[in-house]
Amino acid sequence: MIIINQKAVLEFVKFLRFQEENQTTSNFTFKGLWSNLNFSITEDDIATARQEMWGNFAEEVEL
Repeated sequence: MIIINQKAVLEFVKFLRFQEENQTTSNFTFKGLWSNLNFSITEDDIATARQEMWGNFAEEVEL
């Protein structure tokens, strides 16, 4: 048998309310997180990086 006193329940409810009030949303962007770093990445930069990473993929795989 589990005995839970009212004070413990009240403290847990306060904790849950605190968590809910201070919960961050998942609607964030990396640009927002790194806005103070003063750099920018263009679509061309991304395309170049993808080409460098995956350009020779088919040639490197041995079947």
